[in-house]
Amino acid sequence: MEQSESYLRRILDGSRSVTIVVDISGIVRYASHGIGRIVGVPAEQLAEASVFDWLHPEDVDRAATSLAVSAEVGPLRYFPMTFRLVTVDGEEVEVDVLAANHLDDPEVAGIVLDLRRADERSPFFDPVRALATGASHAEVLELIASGLGRGGEVLRPAFIASERDPATGRYAQLHAVRAPAGLVATVRSLLHLPGPWQELATGQLASVAIEELTPELTADLRSDGYAGLRVGAIGVLGEVGALLLSAEPEAVWHSGRWSPSMESHWHQLLDLGTVAFERHRDQSRLVHAATHDPLTGLANRARFFEELGRMARRSDVAVLYLDLDGFKAVNDALGHARGDDVLVEVGQRLQATVRPGDLIARLGGDEFAVAVGAPEPAHVAHLADRLAVAVTTRLLDDEPVEPIGVSIGVCHRRPGQSVDDLVRCADNALLTAKRLGRGRVVVSQ
Repeated sequence: MEQSESYLRRILDGSRSVTIVVDISGIVRYASHGIGRIVGVPAEQLAEASVFDWLHPEDVDRAATSLAVSAEVGPLRYFPMTFRLVTVDGEEVEVDVLAANHLDDPEVAGIVLDLRRADERSPFFDPVRALATGASHAEVLELIASGLGRGGEVLRPAFIASERDPATGRYAQLHAVRAPAGLVATVRSLLHLPGPWQELATGQLASVAIEELTPELTADLRSDGYAGLRVGAIGVLGEVGALLLSAEPEAVWHSGRWSPSMESHWHQLLDLGTVAFERHRDQSRLVHAATHDPLTGLANRARFFEELGRMARRSDVAVLYLDLDGFKAVNDALGHARGDDVLVEVGQRLQATVRPGDLIARLGGDEFAVAVGAPEPAHVAHLADRLAVAVTTRLLDDEPVEPIGVSIGVCHRRPGQSVDDLVRCADNALLTAKRLGRGRVVVSQ
């Protein structure tokens, strides 16, 4: 019996989960040694203590209710609950707890609690939850990388490199978890060099010993205690869109060999990465569709007013309101398809004429608007002249209609003026320009 009890205790104490037996009031009757790794108190000192003494004050009522329910339902296990424990050092530790009622078992006579630290959850739990709750793309990528770095007993720096330029193979973004700044710089430099990471197909894995790298990178990685890198390719629409990477300490390098469990772990995270990037692509498309004109690709009316508000909060702003002269004749004589071609061309010419940072929108029909931040009156007047020239220069070669022109109304925002009133002011100036004849520019006074 003593040998059997010792054997069972050694198994429980060696488990990554912690087992605690409490009575109906939460008094500890047994605790495996793992509890000491969580709260910082040896299991022997916790006997006859109350589990409520370790709980975060905000979790006590919920834990008491849960314990009461567990005492009523019989020997059933329900989904685990998450609680916060407070260590002897005053730190909070999140744990997942699964309870089972064994009060009627005379040899147990208690409620058995299985605890596991939340940071030892499945590496897929947090990114899946983040995807389900609509977390930002960057947060999801960091959680996927964190799941990679958490695999096994040794924590290792992990990365996701994204926004790959197909022409150069370079990655613009590097999401890092548990990586010192020096290692981030080393991996960023590495990704710009030829290597297996440039040749992987979607879903493929590779190991790279540091001896295969440049002498400088080899020295940097070896000085930090790393023996190699592991890399996996994340596919988006059949193309490699990102890389999942980890820097491997000697203890887990194993000459670059992949165990079956490691391969499975990586492939599941690569699949999650694919889901994350596809979601991001779809969200970007939806946002673009909601905020841009489908014909010209310019900002639509809603986006224009939203961005104009931001510009007005940062600096002075002026609005140029444009309306094409003679556009109706194009639709009537040549058809709406040709008219659409004209609108697309006008949008492209406007974009080529304004400065970076200026905002262009198609407000509807043949009406366009340009918002200029921190405007100098001379610059705005010069811009209006250049826009007029750009729009009217050979839009319709040899077409049997009168050449298209443009009328422009300009308004500089006055102190306290709302953006709605600013656009209305520019629109009124445009109406004045239209009344004066084709190709006029009117600046509101």
